[in-house]
Amino acid sequence: MRDEVSDSKEEKKIKKKIAKGWTNLKEKSFQKLKAFFTSKLTEKEYPYLKQFEILLILLFIALTALYINRSVSYNKYERVQFQSAGSTLYANLYYPSKSLEFQEKRPLIIYAHGIGSKRDFDLRVPIEFKKRGFLVVALDYQGHGESGDTINKIDETTNIPAIAQDCSKLLDKLESLSFYSEVNTSQIGLIGHSLGGMVVLMNQALDSRFNITVAWAPLVNFEPPRFGFKENEQLSKYIPVNLINETNTNNLLIIMHTRDEALDFDENALKAQQLTNCTVFPITEPLFGGGHQLYSNRVLIKSINWFEQHFFSSKTINGSISISYLWNYVFIFASLIILIFFILLLITFTSSYFTKEKLTENQYKIKKKMNLRVCSKINSPL
Repeated sequence: MRDEVSDSKEEKKIKKKIAKGWTNLKEKSFQKLKAFFTSKLTEKEYPYLKQFEILLILLFIALTALYINRSVSYNKYERVQFQSAGSTLYANLYYPSKSLEFQEKRPLIIYAHGIGSKRDFDLRVPIEFKKRGFLVVALDYQGHGESGDTINKIDETTNIPAIAQDCSKLLDKLESLSFYSEVNTSQIGLIGHSLGGMVVLMNQALDSRFNITVAWAPLVNFEPPRFGFKENEQLSKYIPVNLINETNTNNLLIIMHTRDEALDFDENALKAQQLTNCTVFPITEPLFGGGHQLYSNRVLIKSINWFEQHFFSSKTINGSISISYLWNYVFIFASLIILIFFILLLITFTSSYFTKEKLTENQYKIKKKMNLRVCSKINSPL
């Protein structure tokens, strides 16, 4: 009985001590913060302030550089929503920052990303073509990004695979928007990567409004079920190997690595060339990220030259080509690293105001006993 009374007194003592500790901590923190902003810094605090200043300056420089690089690439973009085969799809319409002195209206290209990606992830095409004065629309086709449904969907009205119409349905929507009066309708093209390359090959074959196409490592020749496609006779009819030919395909450029780790060069790039007599630009040197991703300035420059040669009848009239998309990622990564260091420094600085008071052996036993009681009450049935 005497032990229980003694324990009860110790519990009350510890509770009072905890309450007092919190009160003292709040008062101490307030006083320290007040001193930090109104009084002279201590020798211990001064190095932290200098490090904060350096990190803030670096963060300002990185964000300013990111803003400048973005403003050079494009002024703004807007989200476009449209319908395709009964599904709601989305795209980003990027407006260029550069004016074209040699013509009044602008070219427009639609970009289809690779499998599993989304329209605002790989910004190589939007950034580099916007700098050239192009209007660029990045598409999330069926089953990707923000868009609905799956790549296996068949349009019940036309009996055509939905992905073979997504670019055309997007263009239908764009034609209804006010900006479209700025578009040179004879200069509309498609560019796609991997599965997106398959998408643009299908769409250009079925829609004569698209007269220039560039496909990076396109999926041309396969038999479902494969690559996420289910076995479907109607879908198989529209796979590029069964669809494209010299009649329905014009001004096509295929860029692919000869040692592409995802798709066979002969079965896809050379097969498309055999069917359409298109131009194939093989990449042979090792690339960062592997051959299929085609992270190479040569790929972008060749693609820009292809569009400008066919749209403007010149590779030089639009000025020299300077690839800068990588700087966006550098500045973003640098900003994130600086923020992480800033947070770690802030944690280190504030931790100096928190001191852990050591308990006596008896107090530790009482606290442990209190915790066990709390746990038993929580676990006990109502």
